Amino acid sequence: MGFLSCVSQGDRHRGGFSLAAATGLPPALARENSAPLCRGGCDCQWRFREGRLDAGVNIVHCSRLEAATGDKAGLELHASIPLLGRVGPVGVLNLAAPGSERFDPQTLAFLTAVGRQLGTAFARAALLRAREVLGLLAEGLVNKAIAARLGVAEKTVKTHASSVLSKLGWRDRVQAALYARSRRLQPRVPACVTSGGAA
Repeated sequence: MGFLSCVSQGDRHRGGFSLAAATGLPPALARENSAPLCRGGCDCQWRFREGRLDAGVNIVHCSRLEAATGDKAGLELHASIPLLGRVGPVGVLNLAAPGSERFDPQTLAFLTAVGRQLGTAFARAALLRAREVLGLLAEGLVNKAIAARLGVAEKTVKTHASSVLSKLGWRDRVQAALYARSRRLQPRVPACVTSGGAA
């Protein structure tokens, strides 16, 4: 069983979390579109926000597992692994197996290394997406058109556009578009996304 919560854009230690992926969830956590993983916060996220999750740890008292009702498929504890990019925290990966056996120190060290690689990959993907959004802003496209072109939700485009403006100290999209044009930034949008079919 595993699930990944990614921190939202903005302050990486204070931002909200969203469920990015989940696999092998027991019925108690999978019900209602994984609602038990999406409501409120949890101990892992609290530790992450407070800077107390810098390596993989065994979480013996999981607030989400304790609060879940129904079939937990024997899950009693899980490991929480921080996903850390070069510029800071990206999210938390939680992994578990049925029973009460803890992950040993070598496994936690390995998972911590994997978490750092995943964190770097996620951060790079976000940077690439921000560059794509910036290039499409330079073409004068609005969020809805950018979302259609990239094959993502309009909310995702708004988040990336706001992040770019904030990080670079720009007041509006016009400044971003002028910068992108002056640098001749071109969006690198895969052909399979723009053509609506496989490349």
